[in-house]
Amino acid sequence: MRILELFEGSEKKKKLSHISNLVYLASIDGHLDKRELDIINKIAQKLRLTNEDMERIFFRPNSVKFVIPIDNKEKVKQLSELVMLMLSDSNIDDRELLFCRAVADKLGFKDIIIDEILRIIFEGSAKEEDPDLISYRISCLVK
Repeated sequence: MRILELFEGSEKKKKLSHISNLVYLASIDGHLDKRELDIINKIAQKLRLTNEDMERIFFRPNSVKFVIPIDNKEKVKQLSELVMLMLSDSNIDDRELLFCRAVADKLGFKDIIIDEILRIIFEGSAKEEDPDLISYRISCLVK
């Protein structure tokens, strides 16, 4: 661990955790597709992560700990982005689906609604709906 990493705020840790989960998901099938990498980079840019942050995630993934967002909206957004990334290469590996389920569980979603959440995301992605609309539908479900 580098000295400056000791002083990272919780918001930065949450962002790093999310991108780390996305990178892990994208590489779980043995290769990182260009489309997947583009999506991850776009999300990282929105989160204002630096090149150094991305290098850390790729080259020292164990230095990033899983952080659970407090806000339900943020939990829904993270899960939605994970599932949309899983769907991006048109090849759903069983390991990817298991990882998404595990993350949903860690985020505190109950087992009985995880399938419903995944269905909403699958359908919304297939229809190329706005991610914010998909997140809204899920947030209505988990209230």
